[in-house]
Amino acid sequence: MIRHFDRPLFFAVLLLCAVGIAMTYSATITDIVLADYWQRQLVFTIMGAIALVIAALFDYRHLELLAQPSYFVLLASLVAVYFIGEVKNGAQRWLNLGIDVQPTEAGKFLLIVFFAWYLSRFQDRIRRLPYLLGAVILLLFPLVLVYAQPDLGMTVTLAFIIGTLILINGVRLTHILLGVAAAAAAWPLLRGTLQDYMLRRIEVFLDPGSNVDAAFSVQQALISIGNGGWIGMGWGEG
Repeated sequence: MIRHFDRPLFFAVLLLCAVGIAMTYSATITDIVLADYWQRQLVFTIMGAIALVIAALFDYRHLELLAQPSYFVLLASLVAVYFIGEVKNGAQRWLNLGIDVQPTEAGKFLLIVFFAWYLSRFQDRIRRLPYLLGAVILLLFPLVLVYAQPDLGMTVTLAFIIGTLILINGVRLTHILLGVAAAAAAWPLLRGTLQDYMLRRIEVFLDPGSNVDAAFSVQQALISIGNGGWIGMGWGEG
């Protein structure tokens, strides 16, 4: 697989990581508590680069053998979280396996592997409604389990990732419109299940000035831009 290694992409990613580490250094070097934060980011970047090279040497076609087991392993782990998961800050998202493990983090990879297999297997038929509905139903099972933890952010993330895969594979416009209509019809029911903090996040997204406390991060971002403009305060000035 090394013959097909995308070197320009690899070095572009490394460049972006280097810029990110430099910006982290500049933003935190004046804070004694965060002064070593850039070093941790550097360690993670090196580990990620090593993992990337190893993955590039691996023949991804072998992942097809893991596609179906991946889906059921994810479902089993999400069900296990519901019964024996650890509760932190009102959310039940972790399994204690000696260390706390959050199945949804691995779930992003597992779902991509499974749906890549599903969409490639039914590539010529996914434009038919029954096969598209099959993909949607298979996606709904993990989404419901993740949403029940509760974890709205991860639910949206997983839906976006797999939804993008499905759209790229090719979907009829009429089916997209049907999906939008179904989502709109389901919104009143879904809204009734949202917790207060979830509603506040949605409100702040639509209107940042509607809730000052919930919009803290947005307000801080605006203050930063107001102070430094688009080019910032300068190197090492936070």
